[in-house]
Amino acid sequence: MSKKIIKLLLVIITIFSIGNCYVQDVSTSNSKKALITNVNKITGNSYVALTKEVEKKEVDDSNNEIRNEDNNKKNDTNDFTVPKKEKQMIIDNSITIPNVCTNARLSIGSTQEAVDQYDICIMTEAAFLFGCGKLVLLGGHNTKSLKYLYRASLNDVISVNYNSHIYKYKIVYSNECTNDGYKLYDIETGINMLDYNLDQEILYIYTCYNSNNWLVKAIRV
Repeated sequence: MSKKIIKLLLVIITIFSIGNCYVQDVSTSNSKKALITNVNKITGNSYVALTKEVEKKEVDDSNNEIRNEDNNKKNDTNDFTVPKKEKQMIIDNSITIPNVCTNARLSIGSTQEAVDQYDICIMTEAAFLFGCGKLVLLGGHNTKSLKYLYRASLNDVISVNYNSHIYKYKIVYSNECTNDGYKLYDIETGINMLDYNLDQEILYIYTCYNSNNWLVKAIRV
């Protein structure tokens, strides 16, 4: 009898032990599930936070790049402005007359064909060009760059870029003149305005004006 009781007790203890282990396993499993869930939450929150931080950094970097590009553009613009103006000024074999023309092309030629073909012609001998201290005579049609020669004013400075050199001339005379084919006479005084015997460099520019000519005289400065 005692043996049966002992066996029964052993069976009960065994069953109890197995049940307890099952409960512990279940508890452990739940704990693991809870732990995994919490880890996922923590990881997920960290991922979201990290993602937001990365996105913020990307936005900041992008904004910095945009600002840098804008600054570079401004710098490029500032750096480019001066050379552009210089480039506009330095056009070889050209003349700029305030209120009349800008960078008008100059060509050598004293014949009617040359005047017809080109814009403004240098009509003096090759030995008496800019910088030689002599008279320089320019002529052209009033349908091209010298169309508004009559707008030239006293004391305006004419700029000539010729053979990579810049020459400046201040206007001292601007008026209508009659002509006889060789000389130009002021329409009011009748004085011949073309003087070839000078001790300074003079620039003469003329074109047709009404039935006569308009003449500009400028002294080199």
